[in-house]
Amino acid sequence: MRRRFNGFMPLSGRTPRSRSRDHMQATVGQVVKSGVAWAGWRIPSPTVGNPVILLYHGTPRKSPAGRLDESSFARQIQFLKRHFELIAPSDFGAQRSGGRTRVLLTFDDGFRNNFEVARPILCEHDAPAMFFVSSRHSQPGKYLWFAYLRALEDFYPEPAVTFRGSTFSLRGEARRPSIERLKNILLTLRPHPTAMYEAIENELPALEDWMTPEQINDSCAGMDAGQVCDLAQDPLFTVGGHTTDHPFLGRCTEVEMRRQIDENKSWLERASGHTITEFAYPSGDYDSSVISACKEFGFGRGYAVIPAARPAGSYELGRIGVYSTSLDVVGFLVRWGSVLRALRVPMG
Repeated sequence: MRRRFNGFMPLSGRTPRSRSRDHMQATVGQVVKSGVAWAGWRIPSPTVGNPVILLYHGTPRKSPAGRLDESSFARQIQFLKRHFELIAPSDFGAQRSGGRTRVLLTFDDGFRNNFEVARPILCEHDAPAMFFVSSRHSQPGKYLWFAYLRALEDFYPEPAVTFRGSTFSLRGEARRPSIERLKNILLTLRPHPTAMYEAIENELPALEDWMTPEQINDSCAGMDAGQVCDLAQDPLFTVGGHTTDHPFLGRCTEVEMRRQIDENKSWLERASGHTITEFAYPSGDYDSSVISACKEFGFGRGYAVIPAARPAGSYELGRIGVYSTSLDVVGFLVRWGSVLRALRVPMG
């Protein structure tokens, strides 16, 4: 069975029972943003043996309103440190040391802002973390496909962009749907992800033409090899694999899927000087062939978003995405995330 995470799940063609469950799933986001989140994280949750694994992505200094930035991230780490037990990956299977919920912090993609912004904050609070790093954007002028699209939505100054004869309006409320439509077209290009990256680099506006170097470094650029090395040398931190180009592995050929995993692992081991044994599936997209490849290449654990197996094994560790700046929401997700995840409720 393939597991892919794309945000909210579709709600069509369902039985009455599953429609009821889907209604619950669709309203979880609204619930945790309400007063329920305020009360929910203060209510003791059922005892859960395994830690709650939180999933962060970029941590820019500045973000559009409502998105995580340096100040809101710093508040969250201080909050998590105060109320929960932050653990290292090596402590994952250890017995609970007390009554506090254990939390493992993970960061996907390997953006430079993880090194320049998140790392100092984590060090200040003695907070262990694991960073899953894609290697493509370690090169100057190379960016992950979704980072490019997000930058196009956030920063592109023109009223429209043209791609292969189609015009995508970026005016007002049309901006977000247009970017989504462009994304869906790019993801259909084959072979994946090569054709998608060729289209972005050769047929769409270059980031350098409409973003400042400071904006690019803060929101789009990846860690270079030296930064990966510095991160890996710190005993607080662990570096893990995340493919070269952050593709949907299910859209790749078998040969390409294996190349993405193997080449990324080799690059990270050269950069870090460490054996890389942890892997996170980009976009939570994986199946049994991906797991088999990870085992073959020497990974000891695999991190998903919503695990396909039930119960999930060590190659399908579920994680809960943090996309809100609210401390109450983060607290709610830590307290109740494992319970909601066991009920198959998608939370990001």
